[in-house]
Amino acid sequence: MSIAKIFLEYAKTFERVFEDDDWSRLEEFFTPDAVYLPGDGKELRGRDNVLTHLKQSLDSFDRRFDLRRVELVSDPVVTAGRVTIQWRAVYEKKGLPDIVLCGTEEATFEGNAISRLEDSLDDGVAETLQTWIGQYGDTLGIST
Repeated sequence: MSIAKIFLEYAKTFERVFEDDDWSRLEEFFTPDAVYLPGDGKELRGRDNVLTHLKQSLDSFDRRFDLRRVELVSDPVVTAGRVTIQWRAVYEKKGLPDIVLCGTEEATFEGNAISRLEDSLDDGVAETLQTWIGQYGDTLGIST
């Protein structure tokens, strides 16, 4: 299977994990020594730390909304063992304005597993998010 197809299967599985919280489903997609750079200056090392961070991220942000819609807005681009894809996420909470985040995810593969995952927000999105959290974050228990 191509790494683009593996990545798309990972993305689909991630959305199932968001629903059922069964993080064991994602283990096969990462090397034991995987590295994750979530785009906030942190660097997580090791599959267990990566999955723990992803779960904490969902618990502290995504799951606080009534609705979360994530879509891939580009086809995967494959270059030299790496898959890059653009995404868009819309978060809705009754009584609050929606927040829309857009960015890029890049996955570097060793064989059929991700050895490095890096997320970045599009230009201006981090500032929009900080402003939104400053205005509405307390309502959801979200802080910077």
